[in-house]
Amino acid sequence: LRLFLDRVPEDDRSEARVAGYLYLAQEDDKKGNDEKAIAHLERAVDLMPEDPRPLLNMGAFLRLKGDPESALTFIEAALSLLDEDQPNILVQLELALAKRDVGDRGEAIEILERMVRMQVARAQLDLAPSIAIPLAEMHEASGNLARAADLYSTLGRGSDKANHVEYHRHAGRLLMALGLRQEARKMLARASALADQSSEMSHDIDAILAELEKEEASELADGKDT
Repeated sequence: LRLFLDRVPEDDRSEARVAGYLYLAQEDDKKGNDEKAIAHLERAVDLMPEDPRPLLNMGAFLRLKGDPESALTFIEAALSLLDEDQPNILVQLELALAKRDVGDRGEAIEILERMVRMQVARAQLDLAPSIAIPLAEMHEASGNLARAADLYSTLGRGSDKANHVEYHRHAGRLLMALGLRQEARKMLARASALADQSSEMSHDIDAILAELEKEEASELADGKDT
C-alpha cells in the first residue's frame, strides 16, 4: 500500500488513493500511535488540497479522538469545497456531530433535521440510524421527548431489523414518560417479543412494563378512593 501511494501520480484523485491514507491511519490508530495516524491524514490533505475527502477523514478522526474544535475546522473546509446544491451526507453528518460535541446542540439538531427532511422529500422513509439515533438522543437531552419517540418509532419500522428491539424499547420508554401509556405498552410489547428472554435487555423491558402497570394500578386505586 505504501509502495502504491509512493508511485501514484500527483494528480490522481482516485478513491483508492484517498482510502489508502485512511487505511494506514487506521492501522496506526489501532496500535495507539495517534501521531503517525494524523501524519498519514495530513499527508493526504497536503497532496489533495482541493479534495474534500481527506479533509473529512481528518475531521472525523479528530472528532473521535475528542478534539471537536479542530475537527470542525477540517469539516468546514471540506464543506466549502462541495457544491451547495448537492450536500454531501457524510460531511453534513460529521458537521452535526462536531457541532454537538462542541456544545452547539441546537445547530446540530437543525442540520440533522434538515437531512431527515431531505430524505422524506425524496420518499426515503427508511431513516439511516447514523442520522436518526444521534438526533433522537439530542432531542431527548433537550426535553423534546415526543420527537425523540417519533424517531425511534420510525427506526423500529425500518430496515435495521437487528436493532428493532432497542428502538421499540426507547420509543416505549419515552412514550411512557409522556404519559401515553397505551402507545407505550404497544411499543414495549413489541420490544419484549423481539428480545432474548434471558438477556439484560429483556429484563430492562420487563422492568419498564412493571413500572407502567404500577402507575396504572395506582391511578385506578386513587380513582376508587375518590
